[in-house]
Amino acid sequence: MKKKRIMYLVANLKKCGPINVLYNIVKFINKQIYDVYIVSLSPEGENSMEIKFKELNCKIYNLNLNRVSSIFYGVEKVSKLIIENDIDIIHSHGLRADIVNSKIKICRTISTLHNYPFDDYSMSYGKFIGYLIAKYHVRVLKKIDLVCACSKSVKLQMELRGIKTEYIKNGVDNNIFKPIAKYEKDKLREKLKLNKNDKIFIVVGVLRLLKNPYLIIDYFNSKNFSNEKLIFIGDGDLYKNCVARANENPNIIFIGKVDNVYEYLQVSDYYISASLSEGLPNSVLEAMSTGLPCILSNIPSHRELIYNKQQLFSPKSEEELAKAIQNVLQSDYQYLSNEARLIIENDLTTEKMTQNYESVYEKSFYN
Repeated sequence: MKKKRIMYLVANLKKCGPINVLYNIVKFINKQIYDVYIVSLSPEGENSMEIKFKELNCKIYNLNLNRVSSIFYGVEKVSKLIIENDIDIIHSHGLRADIVNSKIKICRTISTLHNYPFDDYSMSYGKFIGYLIAKYHVRVLKKIDLVCACSKSVKLQMELRGIKTEYIKNGVDNNIFKPIAKYEKDKLREKLKLNKNDKIFIVVGVLRLLKNPYLIIDYFNSKNFSNEKLIFIGDGDLYKNCVARANENPNIIFIGKVDNVYEYLQVSDYYISASLSEGLPNSVLEAMSTGLPCILSNIPSHRELIYNKQQLFSPKSEEELAKAIQNVLQSDYQYLSNEARLIIENDLTTEKMTQNYESVYEKSFYN
């Protein structure tokens, strides 16, 4: 039987949440049924995952177009690759890739939406410009055959904007992100130069306004902790501001961007996210898979992951954050840890996510 051919279209393969999702789809997709092709519109820069993708034995094309030329010439170049490789479905991730995909008429088109554009773009570009970009993205998505949201909450929000949407929840590789025994944790803390007696809270992700890091920093600055530490993993536009705001507090540690996020999660005790908006955050999934009790802002996507309301807080209230932290500290740690891991194992693994995408592809073939 002839294999079905899927082409994934992205701006580039720079490491970020959506590209991690794509990597896991390509890693776990059934290679006996599907041949995989990846097209990146623009040159690969620093922190590209291209080499990791090549290890998965997929064909990669880079069109080496800049942001503007990818809009004008991307459709012609991608269409040529579709014809040459006899592609059945093209699946885009991200605004620029969606723009190109929306103009493809020679095969089935699918897009995955990794956030709610009206929240994400307004925080990145300002309210007015962000609103215009989000409105444009909605018009683009209406021209794509099928839109998949990464969470139920994003699906519902997009349907209010007139986009008929399916949803496939993100998944995490629970063979990489997994709990470790106490003796392994102590040994790993020694390797990472962290005190084995400290209680470690961790935040992972790009430091930007949407992630709301100041609220967490201000809370830790207001407390005279002795053995409680707050670790930030990641960089971003607000990195220097966050370091300055921490004001050399010895209990707040900025690690920056690392390749071994899973190790920092394994040596931590609790995870915090104060995000104002999310699609379905990979960093929270990774923390839960590692068995960390999570303290999360009370936003729709987080409510899809955490059933215990006492672990949620208003992203605008330091007082509610303090209360949520106290609630978790006073709870049975092992119960919360096991519950977090079980939620992932039952519904949010990369294998489950990929199987759901394969089901969408099969429906597309028969429609």
